[in-house]
Amino acid sequence: MAANLDANKGTSFAAESVVGVKRRAEDSTQQQKKQRTSTSASVSIKPSTNTHSSTRLLSIDSLKPVTATTPSNNSDSEQPQIKGITQRITVYTDGACSGNGQRHARGGIGVFFGDGDPRNISEPLPGPVQTNNRAELLAVIRALRACPPNAAITIKTDSTYVRKGITEWISNWLRNNWKNAKGDPVVNKDLWEELVVEMNARNRDGVKNEYIKAHAGMWGNDQADQLAVEGARRH
Repeated sequence: MAANLDANKGTSFAAESVVGVKRRAEDSTQQQKKQRTSTSASVSIKPSTNTHSSTRLLSIDSLKPVTATTPSNNSDSEQPQIKGITQRITVYTDGACSGNGQRHARGGIGVFFGDGDPRNISEPLPGPVQTNNRAELLAVIRALRACPPNAAITIKTDSTYVRKGITEWISNWLRNNWKNAKGDPVVNKDLWEELVVEMNARNRDGVKNEYIKAHAGMWGNDQADQLAVEGARRH
């Protein structure tokens, strides 16, 4: 859920030069502000083969830090052009889990592209492990899979787990062979590996993670939440 991008003429040559310098300085300052407020970056995490084993591993290749951004009001026409990108997609994702952490927990995933969009997803969380974090993470994976690889995608999520995983933790997990800061195996490693594959299949600058506040009256977020709840009920 992340911060977003957004004299008079003198009669002498000397006076005109001062004005020109001032304007260039102001333009430079505005450009620097835009660069500082553009907080999304990209990940390039590519599979590699361990020469000492037949096991296929995941490693970091030119990894850039990824940060969550805050909601933006900029139109698509105002967004920077990215080479190879042919369309822009905004999607809301959410996960739900009734009885989270309990024996009979039931999770669901919600993916919302827009009203009546056939790509919208409302499904029960598969597998024996039913937690809210797994539902949140799988929703992001399913959203990416529903988009063409040449699309610039903004994923809006209210999950702190997903946000921090993408922007802070995953690079260290990869360096430490999927061990966390305590040296323990990363929880939900299977889904994080799937996310790495989906990210790696896309334009390295084409995916942005935008953190939004849950239950704050944002239509897309509310719809994704409803889809996730309905999915959990289908168990």
